[in-house]
Amino acid sequence: MEFSVTEKNADFIFPGMEITFQQDGDLSVYKATVYAIESRVEPTLLTLKVRALYPNPNGHMRPGRSANVVIHAKSIQNAITAPNESIVKEMGRNVVYVYSNGRAKQTFLDLGMRTESDTQVLSGLNAGDTLIVSGIMQLRDGLPVVIDNFK
Repeated sequence: MEFSVTEKNADFIFPGMEITFQQDGDLSVYKATVYAIESRVEPTLLTLKVRALYPNPNGHMRPGRSANVVIHAKSIQNAITAPNESIVKEMGRNVVYVYSNGRAKQTFLDLGMRTESDTQVLSGLNAGDTLIVSGIMQLRDGLPVVIDNFK
């Protein structure tokens, strides 16, 4: 199979790695192995072509069909993450609010890798911090907060 990845995500894919994919209209998840990555970036879209091999034992896959490809980036053990909706960009900095002694405490973060739902926190949070996720646009540092729902 052949697919494209953005230049930004090219560092996460390499020959020999396993990817998964699903074809439109098919709930099954299939595994393929990357065997080649184009060395030149496509100039208009800034993407690289990637080729992966799927054995297609029963001939179920047909050439030219579209598929959704999932690249399994490296796993980081014991990483601290924050839900994307809790992070606010403020004057070029990444801000979250932590619950501390009944008040909102503004905290600045250094961020790492990002997924659809969460972002890796490199510094600014500690394991066990209570992160405020809703109503954050109205919060300011030091405002009193009442928590009524923990997740």
